[in-house]
Amino acid sequence: MSILTENFRTKLSVLRWAIALSAALGVLPVTAQLLPTRLTNPIYVQSTGIPGTPAAKATLIADAGFNGMAWEEATSGLPEVLKTLHQRGKGLVGLWRNPQFDLAGDIAALDTAGPYVFMYVPLKMYGTDAQVAAAVAAAADRLAPSGRKIAIYPHAPDYVSNSLDAVRIAKLANRANVGISFNLCHELMYCSVHHLSFQPRFDSLTRNFMPYVFTASISGGDSVGDNWGVLIRPLGEGTFDTFGVVKTLMDKNFKGPFLLQAYGLTQDAKTHLAKSMTVWKDYQKKLPAPVTLLKVAPVRPGTPGISRFDLQGRTHIRKPVLSSVYTVSRPR
Repeated sequence: MSILTENFRTKLSVLRWAIALSAALGVLPVTAQLLPTRLTNPIYVQSTGIPGTPAAKATLIADAGFNGMAWEEATSGLPEVLKTLHQRGKGLVGLWRNPQFDLAGDIAALDTAGPYVFMYVPLKMYGTDAQVAAAVAAAADRLAPSGRKIAIYPHAPDYVSNSLDAVRIAKLANRANVGISFNLCHELMYCSVHHLSFQPRFDSLTRNFMPYVFTASISGGDSVGDNWGVLIRPLGEGTFDTFGVVKTLMDKNFKGPFLLQAYGLTQDAKTHLAKSMTVWKDYQKKLPAPVTLLKVAPVRPGTPGISRFDLQGRTHIRKPVLSSVYTVSRPR
């Protein structure tokens, strides 16, 4: 017998012994390896924070490892953006429009611009919630045949400047393809200006209105501030706990895309995108997928199951009796 064959048989014996011991103890792991992260949502970068031509923006974002871009600029740049992203296996998640966008002029762009229209509501465009909701509903009806969704985008100090206001408008619009984009930096700005606490408002949103949350825009930043220089930073910078926001959304079964806000950052774009991607990967490690364990029922001699095993690794296994399945998560 060759040494290789003997080594293989030794390893196989150890494996059999480990399986038998696990079963005898009542818990049989499906796999000994760590399962992947549960933070599998794609993350796109909002274009206004990235310098350069449309192609240069797309290249920087794609090369940094993000899933693609959310386009906040003129539709004339879309062909160049889409070509560059697609060449690198990336995509466009959507673009920004107000409720009075020109359907005839924009429909060609919308047909290639991803599943979402991020809808902001300028301050003086409408006077009442009813007027805003009617305009949003009309826009949603125009977009419905293409399968696109409207994510109302809170933008301080516009008419809709925070997430709870956006939910109120979405509810009034009453269309299945209308929801909101949670917007962290604008939420922090609204709370800072109005001397409000962020956490109770965020808790209310995630406790009561998660079906309306289609997307989520995040960044690093400070907990309090009245300018974008402190409220928008690369992920991992500033005093605010952005990971806590991401974790809460995931705990609430959020399935939508994340957007990375980079507006006004003075750092070199390649550098700050790399920083944010490193932190995003750290978030993924902190949010592992659940681990599933199989519980094997106790067995008696002569009944189906594991009849006996010995410390030399020889196992004698009949059909194991599966009594229940447990799903647990690693401590975090």
